[in-house]
Amino acid sequence: MKKQKRHQMKTKIIIISVLINLLVGFSIYSQESLSINKNEINIGYVNVFKLNNIPDIAIGYKRHFNKGAIRTNTSFYIKKPIDYFFMDISYQYKVKVKLGYEFHKNIDKLQLFYGADLLSYKSISQIQSNNLFGYLQVLTKTYGVGVSPLIGVKFYINKLISISTVTNFDTFFQKSERINYDEYTYSGEITNSTSDNTVIKLDPLCLFTINFHL
Repeated sequence: MKKQKRHQMKTKIIIISVLINLLVGFSIYSQESLSINKNEINIGYVNVFKLNNIPDIAIGYKRHFNKGAIRTNTSFYIKKPIDYFFMDISYQYKVKVKLGYEFHKNIDKLQLFYGADLLSYKSISQIQSNNLFGYLQVLTKTYGVGVSPLIGVKFYINKLISISTVTNFDTFFQKSERINYDEYTYSGEITNSTSDNTVIKLDPLCLFTINFHL
């Protein structure tokens, strides 16, 4: 009976010791994992959580300091579907460049960050249709500049790799030009129209990236 009690006591001591060592080790690992390297490369997708949109590819870079980082990001999207039966060709190209600064706060293996980017983008889309009903071509060019406040969260898998997501509140001015060549209704006439407007847009969880810390 006494031997059994001693054995149970030793087992409890071993279990408690293992748990303490694991907790201490996890605490040290968490602190080490957040000794942030100066350079960070981001690769990911824009609008990845919006099921009705095709995500843009995004590539970014951050240069870290004690309480913040200079950040830059470029996202782009290229699409060229072709329908040979109707001989329809549509082309869309979009690129957006951002440059800004962020502040961050570390909480264990998480990092909360917030800041703002200056943004500039260009979008070109073209639709061509050539079938029995005639020929149609629509070319749309859009340019924009603005500012993009942001807030995000990052989770460190280890010292070299992390994942993050960002919410943006974009405010920008854009100018669009539309050129139509339509044989369906305008008998070959070319029409040209332009428009200017200001866009305010909230993009929750708009950017998801895998980050490499070098």
